[in-house]
Order: sequence, then C-alpha cells, then structure tokens
Amino acid sequence: MQSVISNNKFMMLFSLIGFITIWVVANPIEPSTPIVNHISPIEASALIQSKNTLVLDVREEEAFNKGHLPNAVSVPIGELNKRLDELYALDAQEVIVYCNDGSTRGPRATKMLNDAGYPNAKNLKGGAEEWTKANLNLVTQ
Repeated sequence: MQSVISNNKFMMLFSLIGFITIWVVANPIEPSTPIVNHISPIEASALIQSKNTLVLDVREEEAFNKGHLPNAVSVPIGELNKRLDELYALDAQEVIVYCNDGSTRGPRATKMLNDAGYPNAKNLKGGAEEWTKANLNLVTQ
C-alpha cells in the first residue's frame, strides 16, 4: 500500500512538472520594454549635428511645447503608425527617438520604427531627463 501511495505522489509531481514545462514553453514571458538599440545623450548630440538625422519626440504635444531636443519633430506615440508616411518622406539616415525618461514610450516607438523599416532607429537612453542632466539644452521653438 505504501508503494502505491509513493508512486501516486511521484506521478502527481511528474505531471505537475510536465504541465509547468509545457505552460512556460507555450507562454514565453515577454519583456515589458522592447529590446532596442540605445544612444547616449552625448552620442545623440553629435549625431544630430553631423548627419541627416530625424529626432522624434514621442511625448504628448504639451511636453514637446515645454521643451524638446533641437530639430525634434513631435509625433506622439499614439499617432506614430498613422504618420509613418510623413517620416518616410523625410528620408533620414538615422532616427533618434525619445520620451521623458527613455523607459517606456521611447523604446516602444523605436521598436515600432524598427519593425516598419527603420533599422537605424535608436532610443535616447534616459530620454529628455538624461539629455538635460548631460547639460544639453532643450529648445522651445
């Protein structure tokens, strides 16, 4: 009788491990923030000055109006897919995307652009906050 109980416990444990394994394989955990290429504020500043670079501010219009990176174009993330044709027309070699802190909207927008045919799109690490911490100026024009 004892061996039957032990075998049942073993089978239950084995079944549970099998179920968990199948569930994990079938439902992989995706990172909440997409994995994209990042660029530092100093690198971004040099790129903005030296190349045909599109600077894309994906914050809301109000935040953009309070201050943005030089030459930035405001395209709130909710409008990005609808405005891709506009961006294609700009024919930029490099794209720098940023939000407030570089942790959510910037990486999501960068991933969207990568998937839409902009392999050189990079997220500004730390967003507008890190830009100002690096003693780089925001503009309001």
